[in-house]
Amino acid sequence: MENTGFLSKDIEKYKENHRTKNERIFQLCETLNRYSHSLMWKIKVTNEYLPEILFACAYVRVMSNFQSIIILAEYGLINEAKIILRSLVEGMFLIVAITKEKKYSQKIVEQDILDREKTCKAIRRNIIAGIHKLEKPTLYEIEKQIEDIKIEIKEKDIKRINKRDLSIAAGLESYYDTIYHLLSGTVHINPRDLEQYLNLTEERKIREIKWGPDIEEIEDILFASVETMVFVLESISNMFEIKLEEEWASIYAEYKAFGAMV
Repeated sequence: MENTGFLSKDIEKYKENHRTKNERIFQLCETLNRYSHSLMWKIKVTNEYLPEILFACAYVRVMSNFQSIIILAEYGLINEAKIILRSLVEGMFLIVAITKEKKYSQKIVEQDILDREKTCKAIRRNIIAGIHKLEKPTLYEIEKQIEDIKIEIKEKDIKRINKRDLSIAAGLESYYDTIYHLLSGTVHINPRDLEQYLNLTEERKIREIKWGPDIEEIEDILFASVETMVFVLESISNMFEIKLEEEWASIYAEYKAFGAMV
């Protein structure tokens, strides 16, 4: 791995070792993943009902996030798994919020209008700075778009929903203040987070730079992912009136047992 890192063929040996040392949590993740797919095929979505459409699309996203975390954990790419975990938690906020308040889905969709205004303003700055090289839109056209969007925002009284707002709507503010907040350091690369790549002496002198597969937090990251998916799957049951089968009781019992252990 010295010359190619995680792209080395030797990584397969590490993957096998990581799984062997954390067999129970990997097994729980895989069982939960299979069950989440079985529920996906039971979801029935219609064009007329926005909450279901938004929920279903977000569900596909969180399932992909969950699987990505498992794959990254296999490789020992723990920080990369943390970054995806934060995205998974955000998806949980959205799904649970929609389930609790169906009308909230319209507010979520309207956020796109605010994003379009932000994009248009960025294009305007580039045009003024001479960076924008395309013939269209012209400065006049982009100014007109911004003005039209402002009118729409005012007429619909659209307010920006930040991630804390979303977590509050979901009744999961404590998750925002803990796991979501803690993971922001990894996502945005702050100095305290970067310190983990240093192997320090007791006197805090740099001994060496740490690199390569890391398994110290595999259990914590995978369990947090499982817990997040538990909220998501329970929301599916409520949104689409899908009865969670007997297998769910077994999965939930293992989730609680593992949580008590860690």
